[in-house]
Amino acid sequence: MMRRGFLATLATLSLALVPAIAAAQTGSIAGVVKDTTGAVLPGVTVEASSPALIEGTRSVTTDDKGQYKIVDLRPGVYTVTFTLAGFNIIKREGIELTTGFTAPVNADLKVGAITETVTVTGESPIVDTQRVTQQNVMTRDIIDAVPTGKNFQNIGVLVPGVVLGAGGTGATPYDVGGSSGEQQVQMGIHGGATADMQMQIDGMRFNNLCGSGSYAGISGNDALVEQISYEFGAISAETGTGGIRVNMIPKEGGNAFKGTFFLNGANNNFQSNNLTQALMDQGLRAVNKTKRVWDVSGSLGGPILKNKLWFLVASRYWGLDKYPADSFYDTSTRDFSFVPDSSRLGVDDSWNLSNAVRVTWQATARNKFTGYVDLQDRLTGHWFVGQGGIFGLTAPEASWQQKTPIGHLWQTKWTSTVSSKMLLEAGVSQYVQQYTRYPQPDVTPTTFSIVDNSTGRRINSAPYFSDHWSTVRAISASMSYVTGSHAMKVGMNMSGGPRHEIAWVNNDMTLVFNAGNPVQAVLTGSPRDAKERLNADLGIYAQDQWTINRITLNLGLRFDYLNSKLETQDFPAGTFVPARHLDEQSDLPSWKDLGPRIGIAYDLFGNGKTAVKTSLSRYVASQTVGFASQFNPLGGTITGGAFSGTGADTRTWTDPNGDRIVQFSELGPTSNPNFGLAFLSTLPSADVQKGWFKRGNNWEYSANVQHELMPRVSVSAAYYRRWFGNFTHTDALGVGPGDYTPFCITAPNDARLPNSGQAVCGLFDVAPTARPLLSVNRVVDFADTSKRSQVFNGFDVTISARIRDKLLLAGGTGTGRTATTNCEIFDSPDVRFCENTPPFLTQLKMLASYSLPWDLQASGTVQSIPGPALQATWRITNAIANAGPTPLGRNLSAGSANVTLVEPNTLYGQRLNQVDLRLARIFKMNSNKYRLQLMLDVYNALNKSAVIAYNNTFGPEWQRPTDVLQGRLVKIGGQLTF
Repeated sequence: MMRRGFLATLATLSLALVPAIAAAQTGSIAGVVKDTTGAVLPGVTVEASSPALIEGTRSVTTDDKGQYKIVDLRPGVYTVTFTLAGFNIIKREGIELTTGFTAPVNADLKVGAITETVTVTGESPIVDTQRVTQQNVMTRDIIDAVPTGKNFQNIGVLVPGVVLGAGGTGATPYDVGGSSGEQQVQMGIHGGATADMQMQIDGMRFNNLCGSGSYAGISGNDALVEQISYEFGAISAETGTGGIRVNMIPKEGGNAFKGTFFLNGANNNFQSNNLTQALMDQGLRAVNKTKRVWDVSGSLGGPILKNKLWFLVASRYWGLDKYPADSFYDTSTRDFSFVPDSSRLGVDDSWNLSNAVRVTWQATARNKFTGYVDLQDRLTGHWFVGQGGIFGLTAPEASWQQKTPIGHLWQTKWTSTVSSKMLLEAGVSQYVQQYTRYPQPDVTPTTFSIVDNSTGRRINSAPYFSDHWSTVRAISASMSYVTGSHAMKVGMNMSGGPRHEIAWVNNDMTLVFNAGNPVQAVLTGSPRDAKERLNADLGIYAQDQWTINRITLNLGLRFDYLNSKLETQDFPAGTFVPARHLDEQSDLPSWKDLGPRIGIAYDLFGNGKTAVKTSLSRYVASQTVGFASQFNPLGGTITGGAFSGTGADTRTWTDPNGDRIVQFSELGPTSNPNFGLAFLSTLPSADVQKGWFKRGNNWEYSANVQHELMPRVSVSAAYYRRWFGNFTHTDALGVGPGDYTPFCITAPNDARLPNSGQAVCGLFDVAPTARPLLSVNRVVDFADTSKRSQVFNGFDVTISARIRDKLLLAGGTGTGRTATTNCEIFDSPDVRFCENTPPFLTQLKMLASYSLPWDLQASGTVQSIPGPALQATWRITNAIANAGPTPLGRNLSAGSANVTLVEPNTLYGQRLNQVDLRLARIFKMNSNKYRLQLMLDVYNALNKSAVIAYNNTFGPEWQRPTDVLQGRLVKIGGQLTF
């Protein structure tokens, strides 16, 4: 019933808005036409032609101000022709157009016969004097020239200012020749949330429904991609969120048959050892190392009917097997402690397969259709092994087997050039996904999952197992009306679909130890059968690009509506819980927002070489069913957390008889009186759940200047400020500050601690009688705005150069910091480190390629980024809590507690400095119809061993590296283009 409702809404909105999709995947050409006296010329026919257009040409007419705009142009090289009776024809050749770029092309017509044509061949414009959107486009020649792992994350990391987040998996975010694999690494920039990252193919989003919607099981097929656009500032009203917008622009085929074949790889014999004495002194026994890595892809495109029907097929098979740092199998999974077997290294093994087909059909002179299907499969044999992520360090036995029996994405689009001024577009897509979290072969249903608080390591078994299904259906629609001075656009985009997860826990229980001693047993509401649905993520927008002489106003307004729900759910009985039923819970949430987007671009000298821009934008936080999911009463089953609903009950267990068998008589009192009950023990306040302007949001201000130093060389400088709003907190209404007991402890004697041996005060522990109330009668409400804030300030300086087809250079430096305040008191009075202002963190990134004699090409990339922030979380016992200097005077209510010993963002690891190099020999055959590029790549050429992550659990393994940049890796490969 719900599916029919979504489809009906889809059809109604499409008809009402005259469907079309966002054109962020295309570019524009715009300018002013004058005569030789400087008078503007209305009525001039301006025609753009390129092999990239299946229709061949696109034409418009200048308006009464002599201005014109040609929009929705595919990336490629264009010729622009200006024609007016009584004047010579002017033809401007070699205009290189990239995604999202407006190329300024002006013309001065001279009186003469129309049969006279003046051809002008000049340098392609590089400064966009009209659009305010900040972006970086990686064109096909860049992707082919520089050494990367060829996925959009390790290409995007080369954009100055971009930071990487490991996402839910904790996977290595920094890549050495493909060492990061395809592990949902997320990107952020200028203080933006990595969770707001959007992934698109041809302008249509394909994120799945996990978390806040920043993940996807579909990976980029490099053989399919023509360009990758990274939008990161002053994003148009076509998008609701303000995170990095990654748009992979696919190839389309053409009137000539063209293709590619790419192959490269390496094994462990091609890698240097970068295990240094300094790393060994920190307790590291083995560094990250590649076992084997490979990438094979090919594409073929061409005409089925010239100028009418094109096709493109692309296939890619790629993968990675690697040894994570210090990952060893346990000598035995039958006991409750971890003893590494140094003869058996853990392996993080994975492969990916993508088979894609794309068809472009010029049905009539004014109507074009495209269709795209991508069938993907993947296997990750030991998901979360090594550095772990949200579950801490993970032994190989405690990792998952992830398979994707279903990973299908299809989309279809329609474009109609109604007239030289009106453009209609429409698109529909569907992404269907199934993935698994299954146990390793040696894990039995009776194997306990155990985490040791003294090391943060999980052993024996993963905390839970699951099957996951989701379907995301999306439509986009818009209508553009373009005159010489205006480019107006109205449109909509909408997505929705169901998410379903079945999860179970071995023994329906996980165990917690501390230095080999049992401290807690986490009873779970396993099994669970959770169902959520995104009813609608709807955006309706209107925007205009209005050029007045040298000023262009970019004005936009977007309406966002988000509605999700928990569907009717039935949960089977488990060891500790009965069968349960939950009725549908609607409007979790129901949010409405308005987001203005205001920008001004100024052609400073009127010559198209210097642009000054400023913008102010309001964005909403990314969201799908994550908000609804957090209120699912069985949510605790998934993480084993104590207070994430009614699905888990964390009890003290010290195993007094020492038999290592959990007996109910040995368990402490419940921490969750609602354990196993199918009702919402945590609810959003009415103010948070529904209404206008309730969704998390952020404002972004930017100011920048871009200047052309010389033909095809430009520099830019920019300032960014971002601030967030609508923070929430979760308040247990039955507990207040008076239910907490203050105490002080003595920090351990460790020279690495800034407060070694000193008193640590400001600590609080909830009273044992109040502890169960922390899990009941909980309300998610808005935070006190005077005591919660998050503000980023930063600067970027970048350069871009393409000189005589010899030198390609791009990169720059970025510096910034995010200051946070979180000083509310509603449950615990603990406000230690509630105000945090880190230092400015600076990064440097460059990429370059240079053509040498004898058809040699040298290229490389440089990255220098700050090291990771160091933390120290100490899991204290009752004895430590009562040793003073201000004793607690009783046992800790949970039997143990975490204490932060180091103020966040005050200590950092060493910088990561990485240099990747390539030397290629290019063979051109048969009048350049065939091009063979043989490549020798050297990644991490200086064999640096920067630590990417440390163990932050204070104890015997504190500051032991858990993730190290892989050592120097040599890869051999080749690419044939024809």
